[in-house]
Amino acid sequence: MTEQNQVPDVELTKSAVFAAPEERTGCTDWGDTSVFEPALDQLLASLEAEAHLNTAGRFSNWMGIVGRLSQRLLLQREGYDRVPTEISEQPAFVIIGPPRTGTTLLQRLLALDPDTDALRYCDVAVPVPATRPGTDEDEAKIEEVSQTLTQLYARVPDLLKMHEMEPRMPDEEVFLIHHSLMSVLGPLRARVPTYWTWVMQAGDLDGVYRELKHFIAYVGQYRIGSRWVLKAPHHLWMLRQLIEGFPQAYVIWMHRDPAKFVPSCASMSRAILSAGSDTVSNERIGQESLEMLVDGVSRAMDYRNRATERRIVDVHYRDLMRDPQGTVARIYEAFGLELPGSMPEAIARHVAENPKGKHGHHGYSAEAFGLRNEEIRERFSAYIEEYNVQGEDSSAILNVPQNLGQAKPMARKGTGNSSRILPLELQGEGMVSYRDGCG
Repeated sequence: MTEQNQVPDVELTKSAVFAAPEERTGCTDWGDTSVFEPALDQLLASLEAEAHLNTAGRFSNWMGIVGRLSQRLLLQREGYDRVPTEISEQPAFVIIGPPRTGTTLLQRLLALDPDTDALRYCDVAVPVPATRPGTDEDEAKIEEVSQTLTQLYARVPDLLKMHEMEPRMPDEEVFLIHHSLMSVLGPLRARVPTYWTWVMQAGDLDGVYRELKHFIAYVGQYRIGSRWVLKAPHHLWMLRQLIEGFPQAYVIWMHRDPAKFVPSCASMSRAILSAGSDTVSNERIGQESLEMLVDGVSRAMDYRNRATERRIVDVHYRDLMRDPQGTVARIYEAFGLELPGSMPEAIARHVAENPKGKHGHHGYSAEAFGLRNEEIRERFSAYIEEYNVQGEDSSAILNVPQNLGQAKPMARKGTGNSSRILPLELQGEGMVSYRDGCG
């Protein structure tokens, strides 16, 4: 135990991160480890050799890994891979695109369709137990996750300005993907370039998406909607695996001026990395963010240009911000779907209740990270030309309908207790884990 905030010293070794979940959950059956275990080896090695973590950063990353492995043990106990996958094979909107391009807003707007289901943050952060919305067990999980998020935002205050995570709101399946320990969350939490190179060159990415189908089937086994609303910028790097693994997907690719999303991503990365390392360099973060995003966009473009069937619709950030109702209507039309009559008013109300900058302004610039707008756009020149991406001279403003007045936020229900809900702990960027699950 160190003097600074009494943060425990931890070992970033395989034996340590395997032993802790077994002790916490009481489970020892790991099932098939062929997908995640090689990635774990690479991640641990990269954390030790490259991340330059301080004590808090070591503990945070240790807890993030232990949390995911604890959930894997509990998922194995629950027989997650034996749950029929029909629910994860039904049609789904899947929103992709670089981070900071409006993917979160669009997911939340599409999830207003009463015939859809979405993975809530509480579902992806704590998949076990799978809970039926509206039950006491579900409310207890929501309350526990809410407390953990409060701790997270206290530790990284600027994160709330950049990306709001709320237990009841739709969120990214990347948190489920990271149970395979091969996702963009790895390089987001720590500087681990060798690990990420290995993931893209040697990781079992097809296995990652096979596991994702089972994870969604398990978490969503009590849902009744006929269509999912999924989203994760992560899919840019693995678009082939997404489309082959989810052939019924309606893929929506969000586009934005790279001179905006690159420094915005770098700013988010800095907020997270600086909480765990004392040697963070803005210039290095800027350059590595640029390289990683160029790689993701290039991979997705290359696959899309080679694919024989293209079920992808392009949506521009500026269009979504200026006309959210019209943009959603055009998405439905493009896929030959009927827009529910309740959607326009529901979209307008959501926009009014959630204005841009609701939790404070997220300021960033390319220059702060040693980059220039012209340099960024040059690196993305093929992308800009292919998709007619327009430059942003100023921040886009979300058009808030004036005829609704000040909408009242929805009230939260009270919470109940459940013997299956176990205490949560802060780990990494919002990850949570159970104790004593198999006792």
